Amino acid sequence: MTKIFIIGLSGSGKTRLAKKLSKKLKIPHFDIDEIYWKRKWCEINDKSFIKSELDIFLNDNKNWIIEGVYTDFVDKVLKLSDKIIWLDFNRNLMSFRIFIRYFIDKKKNQCSTLFDTLKLIKIVRKSKPKIGSYLEHENLLKKHNKDFIKLKNKKELKKYLKNI
Repeated sequence: MTKIFIIGLSGSGKTRLAKKLSKKLKIPHFDIDEIYWKRKWCEINDKSFIKSELDIFLNDNKNWIIEGVYTDFVDKVLKLSDKIIWLDFNRNLMSFRIFIRYFIDKKKNQCSTLFDTLKLIKIVRKSKPKIGSYLEHENLLKKHNKDFIKLKNKKELKKYLKNI
């Protein structure tokens, strides 16, 4: 069985990696963002809805790839995972990706604002070992005593994908 959970800060490439792995391994991919947001970056769905949708996906699929880290919802995913991939890329690269995503979302009529985008970039840039989202990721993994693979750049990611 293959149950892969991908974590990382915004802009780290979780969705892109999940899609590549899903295609390569021929197993379904689930993006927690898709159920977390009622309207992307605007309005959050009700917690019971999010939990229910995640449970349905987990119950319906023996093998899966799930990506996204919303601490309220990932305990169950972490417990069930047999492989965890943590994307810990350069903060400048992730900030750039977030900024580009803002313009792509604008074309799709998403409601993210430039102010929200800049706040997210600030969070990513300040998130380093011992503080912020980085620490939350680390604490989640420690809490569940799970081994994980940490990929820190595109070269490591390409090597990982090549060896699958």
